[in-house]
Amino acid sequence: MLSVHLREAERRKNELKPALEAGAKAVQEAAANLSDELLKVINEDVQEIYMAERQIESELRNIERLLSSNGYQIHQWTTLLDRLTSELKELGDVSNWAAIMEKSADEIRDISKQLSKSA
Repeated sequence: MLSVHLREAERRKNELKPALEAGAKAVQEAAANLSDELLKVINEDVQEIYMAERQIESELRNIERLLSSNGYQIHQWTTLLDRLTSELKELGDVSNWAAIMEKSADEIRDISKQLSKSA
């Protein structure tokens, strides 16, 4: 009786073996397909990120170039403003000197008139 059950189990095992092998093969193929699809999705995401990174780097280079150019222009404006300030100061000094000279000339004229009246 044991041998009958043993033979029956062996026969059943042999009958199911091709189905098990086919199932295992199907699982392997499904896993391979899933792996391929996941890689495609991940690679697409990585490619999008890479393209975005390149665009950001390009924009950063443009910004750096603009900042450098603006820095140079600011330096030029600062230099021009410093020169203008210096010139205005000198003009103020000349104007002040002229006012002092005019006042001195008026005092000399007044003294000269007084001396001519008393003489």
